[in-house]
Amino acid sequence: MADVGLFDPEASIVASRTLPLAATARVTNLRNGQVTLVRVCDRIPGTEGRILDVSPKVAEFLDIRQGGVFRACSPLS
Repeated sequence: MADVGLFDPEASIVASRTLPLAATARVTNLRNGQVTLVRVCDRIPGTEGRILDVSPKVAEFLDIRQGGVFRACSPLS
């Protein structure tokens, strides 16, 4: 992983193309309104409008059973 840590599928982490490593972000499932805080710990290639790849734990918490695309994401101050 880009932050030199080991991938933990049970952690509240995401990979992002644009957000800084170690940033905290609020992620919302726009279909159901579920919200969680995550830490950016890895990079993804800039493909087809994807902003984040979420860990399995985050996907489960947000109730994302199949692929989903988040429209907006911003670092918390």
